[in-house]
Amino acid sequence: MKIIRDNLAIEKTNPSILKMICNAIVVATLYLSYTQIMFFQEFDLNHVIPYFLLCCLLGLCTFIFCRTTRVFNTRPKQGKSIIMTIIYFIGLILFCTTVGISNWGAVFILNLSDKLVVILIALAAGIVEELLCRNLIFNLFIKCFDNTKWILIWASLSSSIVFGLIHLANLTHQPCISTLQQIFYAFAFGVMLCFVHIFSNRIWPCILLHFLMDLQADISQPVSVQSWEPILLEFIPIIIISLLAIYFYNRDLIKNTNSSL
Repeated sequence: MKIIRDNLAIEKTNPSILKMICNAIVVATLYLSYTQIMFFQEFDLNHVIPYFLLCCLLGLCTFIFCRTTRVFNTRPKQGKSIIMTIIYFIGLILFCTTVGISNWGAVFILNLSDKLVVILIALAAGIVEELLCRNLIFNLFIKCFDNTKWILIWASLSSSIVFGLIHLANLTHQPCISTLQQIFYAFAFGVMLCFVHIFSNRIWPCILLHFLMDLQADISQPVSVQSWEPILLEFIPIIIISLLAIYFYNRDLIKNTNSSL
């Protein structure tokens, strides 16, 4: 699948897999360590502003290392998968709007200081986690599955699993069950955001969506234990629809490659 590889943006910058792994470990360790420290401090602007600046710095370092936030040098044209993509984004907008309205409303009734704290924490997570997971780690798996024709599917699944497992760090301040639930729906969001990244060929839509999903008045609080049934009913469809959208996009990419041979 040489033509596919030639159109991948990370192939042009050409960092080695070992260097990418080392960079990901360093950024993830610094980010997760400081995040866990934050949970044992008072969430006020004096603590949150340095945290936000650190996250921006880590995101910038990741961007400089990768030298690109794109998946493709030139985004391939879609064929029949455009229908699936339209359905996908309509569903995504409806989901984010439905889930977000109550969360965002609770944020905007907070006092100014608390409102800024929530916004900065959500934005910090969006910046560093997307540049780490949807950019660096996604591209790392793109290189690992270099010779696989379903390269986008495997990279999306693998990077989303890592994104979910990163939340194991939250075991320091919340119950095991709620952490496992958080890992599951983080994986679901990860797959969803991978397709947004693939389709848009940009990272900023992922950062924006991540920020909006994290924009909750209780973002500084440990996640509480919930019933598994609503979580499974809510997030399994997200995983299935997102994987289908990636599959159709990847299939079009293969067809375009074969027609160019």
